[in-house]
Amino acid sequence: MVNNCDGSSDLTATGFTGTLLWSNGAATTSIHVTNAATYTVTQTSTNGCTSLPGSGTSAPRTTPGAPGVTVVNNCDGSSDLTATGFTGTLLWSNGAATTSIHVTNAATYTVTQTSTNGCTSLPGSGTSAPRTTPGAPGVTVVNNCDGSSDLTATGFTGTLLWNTGATTASIHVTNAATYTVTQTVNGCTSLPGSGTSAPRTTPAAPSVIYNAPACDANTFSVTVSSVTSGAAYAILDKNGSAISGVSPASPYVAPNGSNFAFSNIAAGSGYKVTVTNNGCISGDNSCGVVVLAGRTIAGETKKITAPSILSESKIKVSAAPNPFKDRVRFSLESAVSGHGSLDLYNFMGQKIETIFQGYVEKGQVRIIEYNVPAKQSSSLLYIFRVGNERTTGKLLGLE
Repeated sequence: MVNNCDGSSDLTATGFTGTLLWSNGAATTSIHVTNAATYTVTQTSTNGCTSLPGSGTSAPRTTPGAPGVTVVNNCDGSSDLTATGFTGTLLWSNGAATTSIHVTNAATYTVTQTSTNGCTSLPGSGTSAPRTTPGAPGVTVVNNCDGSSDLTATGFTGTLLWNTGATTASIHVTNAATYTVTQTVNGCTSLPGSGTSAPRTTPAAPSVIYNAPACDANTFSVTVSSVTSGAAYAILDKNGSAISGVSPASPYVAPNGSNFAFSNIAAGSGYKVTVTNNGCISGDNSCGVVVLAGRTIAGETKKITAPSILSESKIKVSAAPNPFKDRVRFSLESAVSGHGSLDLYNFMGQKIETIFQGYVEKGQVRIIEYNVPAKQSSSLLYIFRVGNERTTGKLLGLE
């Protein structure tokens, strides 16, 4: 008797010489049945005598279902495949007999189960696709002179996440701190890259005392006070040109906080003194000039009263002509002193250009003559900032 794995059994008579008769009426050597039962068979010899019955009991078997396979593709270059929904013993295509296998290549693996009745299932399968963890992004830091820093992620291909919660390529911060950023590629997250911000501030214009020449001298000097040790002090004439023979030579790096004097300056030269500290340059303390953006004009005062520009707002901008064609004249004035900037944007909010950046002195008018590039002849927005104050306006371009 053979109990098959397809739900059937085959019973075969042996050791007979006569004709057969099974209990189900068959007269063949073998019978094929699909139920579990006891079957008998007799033989009748040629002399007409019938034997006692022989018997056999069928017990058809069934094939178990194919196991399921779950796949976990790890971020360390490996995958774990696990068989599910089985009751028998397992055999994987790599020879393993465990519930799970750990592999490091991309391939399709199969697994079968064999039940206690000896029947083996069709194979279940799963495909491994190991993943790898991406490298940590780099971080570049630009410490601006307005009390802020810009940190930018580099060398990444995935999505970013800063420890501030930002997901942009760059973040703009106003404190000194270490910031970290990770990238995620194909569900795997890198180790963090980091950068440390150290915002800088624009120093105030130097304190300068003008020392007039003696009645018989043709040179004068200026004394610089409230000196910052290690800062670089520079002096130019009223036209922004180097002063020949000035002593000490300009720029001069102050070795300590002591006052010092620039001397041997030709009478009538005027002067502009600035200080650079930690890479940031101050506005100038000047004599004999009016500072206009893009040019310097000789004059007797550097303060211009313009009541029509200042009203209730602390900072004001006038721009003409408006609408414009290819040139705009900006007039800037502030009721407060501090670091200032004038930026242009398109109507999509994209920054086009910073056309002024520097120290703004209270009550001083700055004139900026701006030649508008042909590609930016459409309407524009401007933002003028001084310290925490800001004002905005619109420029209409003529078609």
